[in-house]
Amino acid sequence: MGKYLVRRLLWVVVVLFFVSVITFLLAYAVPGDPAKSIAGVHATPEVLERIRDELGLNKPVYEQYWIYITNLLQGDMGFSYDTQRPVAQSIIERFPATVMIALFGILFELVIGIPVGMVSALKQYSFRDRLFTVLSLLGIAAPGFWLGMLFLYVFAYQLQIFPLGGYEGWAEPLYGVLPGLTLGVGGAAWYSRMLRSSMLDILNADYVRAARAKGLPERTVVWRHIMRNSWSPIITLLGLDFGWYLGGVLVIEVVFGVPGIGWQAWNAIQTQDMPMIMGTVLFAAVLVTVSNLVVDIAYTWLDPRVKYS
Repeated sequence: MGKYLVRRLLWVVVVLFFVSVITFLLAYAVPGDPAKSIAGVHATPEVLERIRDELGLNKPVYEQYWIYITNLLQGDMGFSYDTQRPVAQSIIERFPATVMIALFGILFELVIGIPVGMVSALKQYSFRDRLFTVLSLLGIAAPGFWLGMLFLYVFAYQLQIFPLGGYEGWAEPLYGVLPGLTLGVGGAAWYSRMLRSSMLDILNADYVRAARAKGLPERTVVWRHIMRNSWSPIITLLGLDFGWYLGGVLVIEVVFGVPGIGWQAWNAIQTQDMPMIMGTVLFAAVLVTVSNLVVDIAYTWLDPRVKYS
């Protein structure tokens, strides 16, 4: 276990290094001048040159990257070109809003997707199975921004059950319900299809038939023998989704006016705010890689036959 964790952590470092290099090069290659974004289009050449000199923008790209990585390894993510505030502080302030959306999204994915997948597998080719298949395909195909606007119109504007977007902190969790539901509908469709497929592969396994032959109640057979061995693809999706959502879901945050990580990254791209772009991308990359590591460890709890290698 210890050797496995060390190897995976080393891979995390390698992945983050390549993510940082690629992100830095892409941001550097985007046409435009960050100095103009800071000083304005009417700034004099002298002012622009002074800003470039202060920020190190007139240095070669490899030297700029080396300075950034050196500071990052010392715990300094730099200051935003746009707000002149520490990047780490801005991310920490925006993170709770994104966490709220992510948690509600995961909750709705599981609450909707798991029962639908179970019923579809246990009642294969029935009317409910076919109905859930059609609904799942619609959920997968429906664009997130369209679902979000539809939920806002119906539940917030017409029925006035939920607020019309925004974020008021964890003291007002209702602000996270509709964004989470928008994420959850699409995710639940994937979860239900994956669980159905996984359960169908196990329903006729020898150990399942043996359990039924012993006279075990059907509920025990389903939960102890079928479901426990069908969780692997669900755990994989759950880990990927959780890391992805925590890294910021741009479209959902924009539609619902939630000031999260995704919205912050989008604003940074528009203003060519290099430190903020690098900070948010690396932050999201860390969350995704850590989530994958947790998923791999969880596999051994679900299936003792899985070995670390």
